[in-house]
Amino acid sequence: MRYRNQISIFLLAALMLPSLHLEAQGGLKLAKKIVKKVQKLFTDSRSLEDVYLLEGSRVVGTDPSFLVRQSEFPDYHFNLFSDFVVGEYDLNPETGLPRSETGFSHYQNEISAAGEKVNIVQAAKDMNPRINILLLLSYRSDYGQSKEYSSFYTNNFFDNKNRSQDSLIQRLQSTFTKWKEVYNIPEDRIGVVLDFQGLPKNKKLQQQFPNLVDRLKSEGLLVYVKLPIDFTTSGFFSDAKTLAAVEKSADLFLLNSYSYDIPNPAAYDCSSPTDMRTLEATLLTVREKNLIPIEKLVVEFPGFGRAVTRDEAGFSFQTNVAHGTIVDQHALQPTTAIQYIDSAQYAYAHFSDPYTEGHIYCFEDSTTLSAKLHWLIDGKLAAGVGFWGVGFMEEGQGIVNKDKWWWAIAEVAGKPKSKVGWIYASFFFLFASLGYIYSIFEYWQVRNILAKYSNIFWDHTMRFAIFFLVCLVCFNILPRNTVGLLFCGIVLGIFIVMRIIKRYTAKVRKYSRYAERF
Repeated sequence: MRYRNQISIFLLAALMLPSLHLEAQGGLKLAKKIVKKVQKLFTDSRSLEDVYLLEGSRVVGTDPSFLVRQSEFPDYHFNLFSDFVVGEYDLNPETGLPRSETGFSHYQNEISAAGEKVNIVQAAKDMNPRINILLLLSYRSDYGQSKEYSSFYTNNFFDNKNRSQDSLIQRLQSTFTKWKEVYNIPEDRIGVVLDFQGLPKNKKLQQQFPNLVDRLKSEGLLVYVKLPIDFTTSGFFSDAKTLAAVEKSADLFLLNSYSYDIPNPAAYDCSSPTDMRTLEATLLTVREKNLIPIEKLVVEFPGFGRAVTRDEAGFSFQTNVAHGTIVDQHALQPTTAIQYIDSAQYAYAHFSDPYTEGHIYCFEDSTTLSAKLHWLIDGKLAAGVGFWGVGFMEEGQGIVNKDKWWWAIAEVAGKPKSKVGWIYASFFFLFASLGYIYSIFEYWQVRNILAKYSNIFWDHTMRFAIFFLVCLVCFNILPRNTVGLLFCGIVLGIFIVMRIIKRYTAKVRKYSRYAERF
C-alpha cells in the first residue's frame, strides 16, 4: 500500500492526541473505567436471575394453597424451574368440584411486584416464558362421615354416576381457558398433577384410574402423577398392570422422597423427612424391573424439616416443622452450628425449648441437597428433581441459607448465561481459526509454502491451535476454570516445546553443515 506508513502515523497521532489534554491522574481514572467495563463484558454473572436451565433438565416446584396465600413467590427463581405446580384443587368426589373454593382460588391472590399487581401464575410466566404451569389435583380419600361413605363416593366418582368427572373436566377447562387468555400461557404448557396417593388397593379402581388419566390427556393437558415413596412394595400403585396402563398416558411421575408418617423412636436420634433407605430401595426396584422410564421419573424433596424432642422421662417425639417455625419459635441463628451424619445425607442443628430438653432439628441444607441431586442426576436414577413447598425455602433465614439452596439446584440443572464479551470473543477466535483452514484449502500458494518450509508450517499450526483452544474456552466448551486453563496450558506448552526443539535442531543442522565446510 502506497501511503501505508503515512496513514499509520496519522492514526497513531490521532489516538495520542486526547492524552495530551488529560492530566496524568485523570488519564489513570479513565483507564480504570475502561478496564472495569471490559471486565464486566467478560465476568460471568453470579446472580441466580442469570442462570438458565440446561436443555432437558427437569426441575419441578410445588406450592400448596397455604404457601401461595403467604405471598412468598416474588422471591422465587422461576427461571430455575421447568415446571411449577400451584394451588390445589382438592377434589369433592360427590360433585367433582373443589372441596374448598377459597383454597382453590389462592393462586389468584395478587400482590404488588415491580409496580404491578401479579399472582403466582403471572409471575412464573413473566420470569420464564417456557415454564409449564400445572394445577395440583388432589384426592385425600377422606370424604364422607365414615370410611364406608368415603369408599362409596370414591367408587361413584370413578364410575361417573353423578357426572362428577364431567363437572371436574368442565371446571378445569374454564380455569385453563383463563390461563391461556389472561396469562398468555401456551396450551401445551398447561396441565394437572394427580395426587391420588391415598387410593385403596382395589382392582376396580386400579382399572378405572388409568381411564381418568386418559381422559385428562385427551383434553390436551399435561398429566403428571404423584407416587408414594414405597409404591413398589405396597399400596394402589404397586400393581404392575395399573402402573403400565398409567404410564402410557402420563407425561411424568413425581416420586416422594419423604413421608408424612412420623416415627417415634425409643432412642434420641435424628430422622430426616427424606427417607433415604426407602428411596434407594424404590429407585433400585424401578431400574431393575423397568417399571417407569427414567426420563419420566422425578424425585421430589420436602421443603420442611423434622424436629426431634425428648422429654424429662426420656421419651422422644417427632414432628414435621417448617424452617420458619423453628427459627421464629426457637431462635436458631445464622451462627447455629450445623452438623452432618451418614456421609452428609442428613443435616441437623440443636435448638432450645423452655419446656423440653435435648432436641434437634433435621432438614435439607445446600450441602445435603447438592449431594443428593448429584447422586440422582449423575447416577441417572431420575430425569430430574422436584421440591414440595417452595415457600418454605424462602423462610428460616437463621438456619437455611436460601441462596445456597437455590445455587445447589442451579449447579446441577442450570448454567450461567455468558456475558456479551465472551460471545464476541468466541466468534472472533472461531472465524480466526477457520481462516487458517480456509487459506490452506483455497490457495495453492499457501499449501506449497507450508510443504516447503517446515518452520512456517509449525508456526501456522501453533497459531491455529492457540486460536482454536481460546475459541473453545470462550464458548465454555473447555470450562473457564482452573481445570480448563490447565488443560489449555499443557496443550500450548507442548506446542511451544516442540517449536523450540524444532528451531534448536534446525540451528544444529545449520551449524553442522557450516562446520563441515572447514
